[in-house]
Amino acid sequence: MKITALLILILVSPNLWSQSNRMPEVPKEYAWNTPEEYEAEQENIEKCLKWLCNNPLGDSIALRSEVNAYVMQWLAGAPFMELVVDTKSIPFVQDHEDLLFSYIHGKAYYLLKHLNDKDQDKLHMKGLEVVCSLAQQSDELSQSKALRPMLRAYRRGQLKNFVKEQKGG
Repeated sequence: MKITALLILILVSPNLWSQSNRMPEVPKEYAWNTPEEYEAEQENIEKCLKWLCNNPLGDSIALRSEVNAYVMQWLAGAPFMELVVDTKSIPFVQDHEDLLFSYIHGKAYYLLKHLNDKDQDKLHMKGLEVVCSLAQQSDELSQSKALRPMLRAYRRGQLKNFVKEQKGG
């Protein structure tokens, strides 16, 4: 009896966890014209960003692309969001263009949770943290020469120092 209960618990536990990380539905059609319409969609956008930031890049590629398009369109028009992306501060995108989206997702997710935080250095760090987290989950990206120094700093908990060095300070 104990073995059966333990087996059921083991089988159910991953399902409970995955439900909390489940992708919210992307509307078939979407358009936002007023600040109120953008605000009304904010909670779903946060869920989408969380999913994009936490799920491996190689999983659910078609869904990831659909969610990314939805999120990026919302971010491009949201009147209360301003994301600054300076590609000079993320040189790895020359070798891994798709990571630009992951970087933006990380910054946007943090900014939505902290709308009054305008610290660009902190936002930059949040974007890099997501890139590092997702890159570590990929065999190809985790071996990338372009990402290696940043990933090493991330694993050692020294990403902030790495960024300072990259900025020349």
